[in-house]
Amino acid sequence: MIRLVATGDVTATCTNPSGTTQPPGQNPAEVVLTGLQPIPASEIKNGNVSFNVSTEAPDTPIPGAPDCPNSKWREDILDVSFTSAVLTVEQPEGNVVLEVDCTFPGGTDDGAVICG
Repeated sequence: MIRLVATGDVTATCTNPSGTTQPPGQNPAEVVLTGLQPIPASEIKNGNVSFNVSTEAPDTPIPGAPDCPNSKWREDILDVSFTSAVLTVEQPEGNVVLEVDCTFPGGTDDGAVICG
């Protein structure tokens, strides 16, 4: 099992109930997103396996619009810039054989992130 837990800063907009105002400068809280990729034993060859795990998408709109003027507004996440991640490999599930902590100074920008 491959487990990814990533923390990031979101870019979001707040839209008023009429849908006409999107004030700049909103500063939403960070998000923590996870991803899992099971690896069947049959895919492990001589102790090696390839994997490609991604996080799930963040919940948007954000319930209650906590970073907007009030809860009647709509807060939509447009993007996530990841700042850190932990990649954990378990074999078998529950037995950690590798854990890698990654930090991304300045955050990530579109595309794959390589950590090692």
